[in-house]
Amino acid sequence: MKKLSALLLSLLLLLTACGTPATPGDAVTLPTPNDEILVEEGLHAEDLPEVCRLWFDLAETSGAADKNSKLPLASRADEGACNYLAVRLPGGTYTDLIQEGKLADEGVTLADFSGGRAKQEGSYGQLAWNGELYHAFTVSAADCTLPNLTVPDGGILRLNISGDCTVDGGGTEYACFEGFDCLLVTGDGTLTVLNAAALDCGGRGSPHPLAGA
Repeated sequence: MKKLSALLLSLLLLLTACGTPATPGDAVTLPTPNDEILVEEGLHAEDLPEVCRLWFDLAETSGAADKNSKLPLASRADEGACNYLAVRLPGGTYTDLIQEGKLADEGVTLADFSGGRAKQEGSYGQLAWNGELYHAFTVSAADCTLPNLTVPDGGILRLNISGDCTVDGGGTEYACFEGFDCLLVTGDGTLTVLNAAALDCGGRGSPHPLAGA
C-alpha cells in the first residue's frame, strides 16, 4: 500500500504545480505500485504542501473502484465517459480509435495497435473519488505498445498496466493523452512515455484526482 502511495504522489507531483515539468523529448516512465518507492515510509498528509493534501487519501484505494462497489454515482459521473477517441500515430498523424462494438469506416482498434495485448474494459463506475463513482474509458494492457489516445471533449482515461508498456507520443512537439480531464494509471507494471513533449490532461475544472491544475 505504501508503494501505491508513492505512485499516486509521484503522478500528482508531475501533473500539478507540486512538481517539475518533463523536458520535451525525454522519456517519462510512470511507475505502478510494485516499483521502488522514493518516499519516506512515515509520510503523512500534513507533511505535504497544502495544494497536494487534497489527494493524499486516494493512495489507500489507488482511485480504482471495486468491481462490486456500492458507492453511488456522482452527479458528474457521465463526464468521464468518452464517446469518441482519436489516436495520434507514431508519425504524428491522427486516426480514429475504433471502439469495441462500434462500426467505423476507418481507424485502428486497440487490438490492432497492440498486437492483441491491450483491450477495452467496461467504463461504468471505474473511478472512485470522494465516496462517489465516475465513469472512465478503461484499457487493460500487458507488455505492449499503447496508442496515444486523445479526446476532443474531455473524459477520464484509466490504464491498467501489466509488465512493461510504452506509448509513443508521435513527436516531441505533441503531448500524450491530450484532452482528458484525468489520467489514472493502475496495475503492477510500468508505462513509459516516449517521443512526446509531456503528459497533457486536466483543465476543465474537474473534481477528479490527477486531473491537473
